[in-house]
Amino acid sequence: PSVLPKIRGLLGDRFIMQSGWNTMQPAMGRMGGWHQDGSSAFDFKNLGYPVPLIQLRASFLLTDQEEPGMGNMELIPGSHRCLVPLPDSIRTANSGTPISHVICASAGSVLVFHNAVWHRAYEHNWDYDRYTMHYIYSPPWVKPSDRFHNDVNFMQRTTPVRRALMGDFSRPDAPFGASYTPPPFEEN
Repeated sequence: PSVLPKIRGLLGDRFIMQSGWNTMQPAMGRMGGWHQDGSSAFDFKNLGYPVPLIQLRASFLLTDQEEPGMGNMELIPGSHRCLVPLPDSIRTANSGTPISHVICASAGSVLVFHNAVWHRAYEHNWDYDRYTMHYIYSPPWVKPSDRFHNDVNFMQRTTPVRRALMGDFSRPDAPFGASYTPPPFEEN
């Protein structure tokens, strides 16, 4: 309940949950690779500068990451607005970099970030696995990437807002979703 209003504040009322999944970084896990989120079929930075907001990620921390070395997210602040590509010397490094920031937060925290932010999983030096759940929100014209279709039984028993967020709406007749009816959010 506290995250969806923030997503609406950033994307407006016209969006879907494009994708959702969980990640696990194993105990004693190494650094991940630097990357920007997006489609593997098409690099979003080719769409324009600055890279447009096509996917807004909400990452729910299911495991404490209160200090560096707990499988945290490491990011480069402001990198979503940078025209210069990340140098290969930084992209391939398995060590820290002076331009990055390691996010420290407790289980239950949610990180919300732009698809073009350069980020990676930081090392995990503890003896338990680290878990994070990710929800990706996108404009309604973006095809879901975690499913080919929605389960009919789920769609019949869930709420109108959840059906709308899962992409259950008639395609608008106007281009680019202009006549798309926003999800029936309840107003406070």
